[in-house]
Amino acid sequence: MALATCAAQAAEEAKMWAPADNDNIGENPPPAIVLLGTKDEHVPVETGKRFQRLMKEKGGRCDLHLDEGKKHGFFNLWIGKEDLAITLVEADRFLASLGYLKGEPILDLGKVEKKP
Repeated sequence: MALATCAAQAAEEAKMWAPADNDNIGENPPPAIVLLGTKDEHVPVETGKRFQRLMKEKGGRCDLHLDEGKKHGFFNLWIGKEDLAITLVEADRFLASLGYLKGEPILDLGKVEKKP
C-alpha cells in the first residue's frame, strides 16, 4: 500500500475518534480535561473550543487549558519537565474537583527544573 494511501486511511480513521470534528457527543457526557498548546500543528485551538462548547451543550463539563505558544505534545517528558509538571498539577486539580482525589497537588512546581 502506498504511503499516501496509508496516510489518507489513517486520517479518515482518526475522524472517528475526534468528537469535536464529528459531533459524536452523547447527552450528559463524562467530564473531560483538554490541555492544548496554542501552536499545536495537529489540533487547532478552535477544535478545543468547539469540543468544550459541544460538551456544555450536551450537559457535560470540559475544562479547556490553552498553553500559550506551546506545540503538540508539549507536556511530554522528553520535551521538558516543567510543562509535564504543570500538566500533572492541572490533571490533579481536575480529578480533585470531581472527588477522585483530595487536597491540593503535592508536586512542588518551585522544585521542578526549568528550561534555560
